[in-house]
Amino acid sequence: MGYAYKVGSPHFDGMDASVRQGQLIAVMCEDEGRGRSTLLKLLGQRLFPSTGSIFIPMHLRVLHVTAAPMFLGDCLWQNLVFGDPAADPDRVFNVLDTMAMHETRAHLQAQSSRAMAGREEGGHRNWKDFFTHTELAKVH
Repeated sequence: MGYAYKVGSPHFDGMDASVRQGQLIAVMCEDEGRGRSTLLKLLGQRLFPSTGSIFIPMHLRVLHVTAAPMFLGDCLWQNLVFGDPAADPDRVFNVLDTMAMHETRAHLQAQSSRAMAGREEGGHRNWKDFFTHTELAKVH
């Protein structure tokens, strides 16, 4: 497999790899610009090889998750339970605890306290402004 951003200037050339189903691998590079992101985009089918091919059996799924966090223009809860409007709050809080997402948990608890008190949340769409990059990446 090969990939080139510009014709005649290959980023990868003659790459060959095989990974067994269920095997965990790590893609590491010491320096920037060595192709880690490009390789992950190729595996996630965000880019396609210039030469050769990448074979992923049809019964397996590969999902490319962008490095930059992306959110819905909605409240934190809706971003956490996207696709499951009847999500169990206890389960969500257990996941947050397991992932050590203390900022997210505190925000949700304050949000639900305001809702129970009958007060408008005010600025609930700006919750992203108060979280660290790490916390945002976990929510993503």
